[in-house]
Amino acid sequence: MSDRPPRIFVAHRDRNSLNVLQACLEDIDRQVAFATCDGHELLSEIRRDPPDIALVGAGLKDMDTIALLNEISLQSDCCAIALLPPEMVDRAESELIDRIMGVLIDPPDNHQLRSALHVALTRHREATDLSRQIHHLEDDLYREPPAAREPS
Repeated sequence: MSDRPPRIFVAHRDRNSLNVLQACLEDIDRQVAFATCDGHELLSEIRRDPPDIALVGAGLKDMDTIALLNEISLQSDCCAIALLPPEMVDRAESELIDRIMGVLIDPPDNHQLRSALHVALTRHREATDLSRQIHHLEDDLYREPPAAREPS
């Protein structure tokens, strides 16, 4: 990741929740590049121009939050962080795929939000680096050996 601030997309249940979350992010010197209350709109925007981080809250009217988070992880390479009410945490632990980079209890405070963004971006960068190393090792392992020279 470069020195530029991360691009953040946010989806939450209503405009008021979005405004509160955007204000919290601004308090920790982060800007929201895209905000919506619509899960399908978020997925479409992520496909068009992937962010570094997608923060997804519960209660979206058009999509189940867990399903949306899993779709984001399967369809893009951005970090996905769930903002869930306490009663959804057990479900999240059993149904979210492993690529989700964080789960926060909604509403998070500024310290939790700052920490989650830092940890998620760090974990994502490390996972991407490990994946790249694995592909290089596989390429080396399965590369055709050089043709044996015939003795002269």
